[in-house]
Order: sequence, then structure tokens, then C-alpha cells
Amino acid sequence: MRLLRVAAAVASLLAAGAATDAAAARADYDSAQIIAALNGQRAANGIPPVRNSASMAAGCAAYDRYVIRNGMSVADQNFEVRGKPGYTAAGDHAARTSVLPPP
Repeated sequence: MRLLRVAAAVASLLAAGAATDAAAARADYDSAQIIAALNGQRAANGIPPVRNSASMAAGCAAYDRYVIRNGMSVADQNFEVRGKPGYTAAGDHAARTSVLPPP
């Protein structure tokens, strides 16, 4: 359970940090530390490590913008709806395949 909370926090931090260029630069630096901490928890629980994915991070950032633009919470749904403001295929893919648990 703790690992799921850590994974959800990592996903939120990575997605939220990529919202602006300045934040993206910080997120790149911070993501290495966050992933190292996550992998420490994974190793302690006998789970293989994860690695950063630039395309998934970009998709998570797109999904984050979609959620904000549509006045939602990530707890509302784990997908984007084609035709709604801010829809992107990358954001939809990230929402459907990230570590966030379904609502």
C-alpha cells in the first residue's frame, strides 16, 4: 500500500512539475531524486526498478493540463475524452497506462 502511495506521489510530482519550462527544468532534476527514492522502496520490497520515460512524462504533463483545463481532478477519471478542451493522444495514453489507480 505504501508503494502505491509513493508511486502516485511520484506520478503527480512528475506531471505537475512539467507544466512550464522552468518547472520542467526543475522536474528533470527532481525526477532523478524521486525515481531513486521510489526505486529504493521497490528494491526493499523485491520489486524491479523503474526508469524515467521522457515520452510518458510529457504525456503525464499533457494529461495534467487536460485535467486543469476541464476543471477536474485526477481522481475523476484516468482517460481523456476526444473533443474535450486540451485532449491529446499522448495525455490519454499516459492517463490510461500510468501508475495512477482507477477511480
